[in-house]
Amino acid sequence: MARKVKMNGNNEMLTSELYSSRKNYNNYAVETAIGRSVPFGNQPAILAEYRSLRDFSIGKKYLIGKVSPEQFAITPRPEMITRIKYTAQDLNVGAIGFVQQAFDAMAERYENLVFQDRVAVEEANVEGTLESIRAKVGYESATKEFISTGKGAYVNFVDSLPKATKDRIENVSDFLEVYVDHLLRPSSKIPYFLSDYIRSPFNPMWTTGLVIEIDDASYSDDEYKVNNYFLSPNFRKFMALAQEFGFMIDKHVPWRLVADINSKAMKNTMMRMGVQNTLASYVINENFTVVDTNDFLFMMNDVYRAYEYFIKTNAFTDKTSSQQESREEESRVIVRTPIRVENLSLVPEEQWITAFIRVKNKSSGLLMKQDELNRIIIGEKRKVGFQSLDRIVTSVNKKFNFTPFDEGSKTFKALRRLRSETKATIDPLQQIKDFYVASLMNQY
Repeated sequence: MARKVKMNGNNEMLTSELYSSRKNYNNYAVETAIGRSVPFGNQPAILAEYRSLRDFSIGKKYLIGKVSPEQFAITPRPEMITRIKYTAQDLNVGAIGFVQQAFDAMAERYENLVFQDRVAVEEANVEGTLESIRAKVGYESATKEFISTGKGAYVNFVDSLPKATKDRIENVSDFLEVYVDHLLRPSSKIPYFLSDYIRSPFNPMWTTGLVIEIDDASYSDDEYKVNNYFLSPNFRKFMALAQEFGFMIDKHVPWRLVADINSKAMKNTMMRMGVQNTLASYVINENFTVVDTNDFLFMMNDVYRAYEYFIKTNAFTDKTSSQQESREEESRVIVRTPIRVENLSLVPEEQWITAFIRVKNKSSGLLMKQDELNRIIIGEKRKVGFQSLDRIVTSVNKKFNFTPFDEGSKTFKALRRLRSETKATIDPLQQIKDFYVASLMNQY
């Protein structure tokens, strides 16, 4: 039996302990395609198989299948998802068509190797992992994941409103102002818009349709990863086959396969399926749809449903003395009539645009300063009456197509190194954002 390594890194540990354990994990995990180090000692040879192992935490690799070349958020077209044949316990696991074809071909090849006794099994293996390749996790809708994270959010908001705030709301325009203030609270961590959720770390990689996982173990269990994968006598075969069939293996989740749409092997699979153009931009356009354009409609629909619930639970109310102009003024009753979709048009376009930009600033993670945000709001509001609402919304979306979570990128590393050398106090990530915002301000 292959030797085991004691490694207890998990997310329950203290930060210092976790850092030390994860550092030990990296000693066993293979570096990216550069191949600067290999596991189990300082072996000088750079093995071709290790090129399939990638670090998706570096730069923006985790955005593969989540954004278009123009940085718009994307999600797979449902009709492009097909069921995988080689699954564990007949699970219903799917992926984009060419990914499914490549995986099934890889799993079939691996099965043939088992029949030829070229794969270690039973006593020769560690706990039986990699004795076969079967999909356990595949495509799940990012939209469904997103909806589940915000389910019932507006209900909790409305139910928690104090009476004084409720008394200020006489129409949908009043409600929009109160609702936006609520959405801008610092405690709101998960992005409000689907496009920002897709680009964020909250969105799991398997929503891309390009990812298949052959295990459902905990992502934080480093000891399991090392003993069951990196130390498995079958792991090198697994890596070699992954590269042969156009897959990358996630260094931090060694049972995760990510389709490399730029690889020759994956392009060959596409061509066998009849795909004429295998350029990455064409493949993305054919298999994915852009979701940024739906953000504004999502906000309007969410406000509609939230206000509808507000009216349902607060059909009328008495104005309290705190809301009156004088103590002598008698309280008056507010009767709120049921909302119709047409009522949304009663809110001026300028107010909708202002609300959209304010929430986008928070949801995208860009977090501009108020004076900077005001310049964008004023600039976009000036377009009302001269440009369609769709064009204005598209203009706003382009400005906030910024991904702030790019720790590990070359720019981030260079700024962090400079910060260490000069003992600067500015966070490298903040410097990147400041530079981006400065370039935006040059447009106004």
